[in-house]
Amino acid sequence: MFKIFSKILLTQQLIFINQKKSVMKKNVLPIDLRNFLMLLLIGSFFFLVSSCSDNDTASEVIAPTNVYKCTTCKTSSEALAVNDNSSKGIYIGFTESGILSIDIDNKNIGEMKASLLKNNITRTLTFLESYSDSERYYAIFADNNGTPISLAFDVMLNGNDPQITLRNDLVFKTANDVNTIYKERSNEMIEVFEGYLIGVSHATQLNEKLADELIVISRSKAYWSEMRSYSYVGFQETINALSKNSGKIIGNNLIDNDNNQNGTLNSDLISGKVYSESNDLSIELKRVI
Repeated sequence: MFKIFSKILLTQQLIFINQKKSVMKKNVLPIDLRNFLMLLLIGSFFFLVSSCSDNDTASEVIAPTNVYKCTTCKTSSEALAVNDNSSKGIYIGFTESGILSIDIDNKNIGEMKASLLKNNITRTLTFLESYSDSERYYAIFADNNGTPISLAFDVMLNGNDPQITLRNDLVFKTANDVNTIYKERSNEMIEVFEGYLIGVSHATQLNEKLADELIVISRSKAYWSEMRSYSYVGFQETINALSKNSGKIIGNNLIDNDNNQNGTLNSDLISGKVYSESNDLSIELKRVI
């Protein structure tokens, strides 16, 4: 292209010179002067554009921001529509012993499964028995490997109001404690996030992990529920404490029932500031289910 423009410019220059000689004789301004200047301007423009393109480097290209994505997590509900209004189906929640998953006849008749996930370790519970009355369905699971654990699950026959009672280390935890369970329906996928509460430690005055944290969410129903597990040294022994919180998802923000901020949902990550009167707290949790 530049060779062509060079030839055109050279030709125009020769024409201009000849015209100039003729004009000097006649003392008249050449009529092709504007055309020559226009071609000169166009040639300069193409030269500058070509130079800029040749000098572009990869460092000048801004890469998109990467957002955490759980590649092993389900992308849609695994519950069958036929079980949406029955005690059968999938139930997901958390206990002090980890993330709880229960499958009651969801896809295979007679298949009862329950498992606990904590620190990337899955503990499978054995189904013992089930029965029902006029209002509720009941199922019992247990595992005697390691620390004995037993789980009593019950739910209304229409799938509402699921509850769990967990016995771990021979200490009963009632259904009204921190234990939380939700029914997954065909149009409502339940997700679980695992991570930490981060803030300045009173003991070290350093920014560090203060508590383990689990959050269960439903994007379609716009709600969330959270459990925090604290461990700190008391006067004579290590003290373990649990707290529970819940609320609505407004926009991408997790807002609790007192209208306080509890992090922000971004794809498969929950992070950001957490409301606190006495400390600058934040959370960071990644989706695991």
